[in-house]
Amino acid sequence: MPKRADPVKGVFAEELSNAVRRLGMYAQAIRSLPRGSMVSRSIKGRKYFYIAFWKDGKVRYEYKGRVAPEEYRRYVEASAKKARYRKLMADLRARIVFIRRALHERKRRPTSMKQVVIENPVINSPVRKPSLPAAGEKAGR
Repeated sequence: MPKRADPVKGVFAEELSNAVRRLGMYAQAIRSLPRGSMVSRSIKGRKYFYIAFWKDGKVRYEYKGRVAPEEYRRYVEASAKKARYRKLMADLRARIVFIRRALHERKRRPTSMKQVVIENPVINSPVRKPSLPAAGEKAGR
């Protein structure tokens, strides 16, 4: 008799491909947004704007000078979108791990010592345990 495809595995496989596709879409959306975030510094009562970003493992600042309010608003909105996309990506990565484990049916660690004793014949073999001395007796003889 030929083996029938498991419908649950089919649904999981489809959900996995959708999650991987969405992960790529979110990464592309982050790349399309402006790099870094807008930072303002107040020096002698005046505001100076910089773009803060990571480069070669360090935070770098690029001077922007005076910035129009709409450009500042654009950077603030982009920072909020990036944060939202990163959160969605973290959730998707966790979902992908879960689905891959469900599809591949990885053997899990035992949840209790009782399972280890039942499944492991070495532990089930009789082992001679040293006896403790009774109260009042000296140990070592």
